[in-house]
Amino acid sequence: MNHSEPKRFVFNWGHGMAATLVAFGALIIGLAVGTFRQNIDLVEDDYAESEVRYQDRQMRAARGNELETPLEIAKVGEEIVLRIPTSLVESFGSAKVYLFRPDDQKFDRVYEAAFEADGLMRISTAELLPGVWKVVLDLDRPQGYYKVETLYI
Repeated sequence: MNHSEPKRFVFNWGHGMAATLVAFGALIIGLAVGTFRQNIDLVEDDYAESEVRYQDRQMRAARGNELETPLEIAKVGEEIVLRIPTSLVESFGSAKVYLFRPDDQKFDRVYEAAFEADGLMRISTAELLPGVWKVVLDLDRPQGYYKVETLYI
């Protein structure tokens, strides 16, 4: 009587090559699916038109850096504090302040507020989510000024 032994599985190079190709294919498919599911918002809806205004902003930012007291944006405690020279308070009684959240456009905010007599403007951070925020101070008039700062709230 001839009893044959059941064949044992032996892992060889062909099996390793097949497993490697299957793992590589799964990785590529996972990366592709993950990439297409990620939400990438532009900072502004009219992105193409904003590029046209880029040069104007650069000139106003350069003027802001040339002031005797430069424009300042800082986080102090639970507030964002913006400072302009007191000599500009009468010319620019108010300003637009844009708060951009780089990772999600739906949290962006725009404030139009007046400066105090000492050239300060305060914005509370109580309602802002923690994270990185891009703060833009826009004094938009002829001979205007522009300042951008990235803050961690």
